[in-house]
Amino acid sequence: MHTKCLITVLYGENELVKRRGLWQGLIQLSRGITDEPWIVMGDFNAVLDDSEVNGYAADTSTSNAEFLECITESELTHLPFTGANFTWHNLAMGAKFMEKAR
Repeated sequence: MHTKCLITVLYGENELVKRRGLWQGLIQLSRGITDEPWIVMGDFNAVLDDSEVNGYAADTSTSNAEFLECITESELTHLPFTGANFTWHNLAMGAKFMEKAR
């Protein structure tokens, strides 16, 4: 039985170029964690799939692929949740409307 759990809380930058350092850092950090349960939470400012975005969004395929690569290489698992599908709203109307799933 584990007596401790490691928790990492993070915030991903808005710009993909700036998030890349976070992804690499998370991968490096994961390599040092071997025996303890590890929870990574926060605002990644990224989605794994375009289905997690409702409304207007730029092409996110590059960001999605890099985020998925980070999750895979870090051996992380997306935890299931219950509740509202979309928890973030940009408060815009019309063509700029967007929500993100969490």
